[in-house]
Amino acid sequence: MKILLITSNATIEKLFVLSAEKKGDEVSIGTVENIPEGDFDAVFIDKDQYNNELLDNLKTLFPNAKYVLIVSKNDEKIVGFDEYLTKPFLPTDLMELLDKLPNLSTNNKAD
Repeated sequence: MKILLITSNATIEKLFVLSAEKKGDEVSIGTVENIPEGDFDAVFIDKDQYNNELLDNLKTLFPNAKYVLIVSKNDEKIVGFDEYLTKPFLPTDLMELLDKLPNLSTNNKAD
């Protein structure tokens, strides 16, 4: 699976890349200002980087991707995502989510 991760948190980035690549997935790192080109199966956005304009732009660029918001335990879940990953998370939490993502129905219609 080709994954785009939007985060500015080096710890999340390192944990995410190590876990996903161990599973055989390809990860590209982006920021709000710099979104890599490609065709991604899944887009993970750290809540610290989230804004409505970013999500709308990503859904235009990658309309068939599954969208996951990385949230803190007390954060409200934002509508428009297929799944949520709560931090702090263990590598096994991420790997389980990556396993089930391809089977989720998409919720990525632009709002």
